[in-house]
Amino acid sequence: MGLKGGLFAWVACIGNTIAYSTHSTLGVAKQKQKHKKQQQRIQVYAERRRALLSTDLGAQMVEYAERTVDDILEANVDAALPYEEWPLDVCVSRVCICSVMGHG
Repeated sequence: MGLKGGLFAWVACIGNTIAYSTHSTLGVAKQKQKHKKQQQRIQVYAERRRALLSTDLGAQMVEYAERTVDDILEANVDAALPYEEWPLDVCVSRVCICSVMGHG
């Protein structure tokens, strides 16, 4: 095998290594995503069970509302900004969407 043939073999080997590495990385990412979805599913079922077995749904509803508002603020407000600059209209619209979905 001449220099040219050796170079082609080397390039093919590098290409296969990159393809394998990329495939392995994608496989790991898919496994992580699958694991995350499974964990979310477990949490949802645990919350459903807690709601079904609860004798005081009022306290649980307040907890859900507080967590929802916290999530909305965390996703839409930069805490480094002064509160006068917070996009409260966006936050209120998100709360309204959650409220409507809850009554649907």
